[in-house]
Amino acid sequence: DSRLVLPVRIRLIFENHQPDILFDLKGSIDEVREAHSKRTVTIKEGEPYRTQLEFYVQRDIVTGLKLMNKVLKARTIPVDKSKYMIGK
Repeated sequence: DSRLVLPVRIRLIFENHQPDILFDLKGSIDEVREAHSKRTVTIKEGEPYRTQLEFYVQRDIVTGLKLMNKVLKARTIPVDKSKYMIGK
């Protein structure tokens, strides 16, 4: 595999009551797209949550990763778009 960083899974962690939502990202891009393209997550407005990304670095040192998060309302109206630098 020629990629430097392999994403393993993304987890949405809710602070109040909902169980965690897990997106498994193992496999090729086409397999991941097929598994999660029609999957939607409903979150109440104002509900606090955290995003946890698990990844594997293969060969080199990675200086920074960017996580882009886009929130849509009713699948069409963009509500929030944020970018985060992640990693250790």
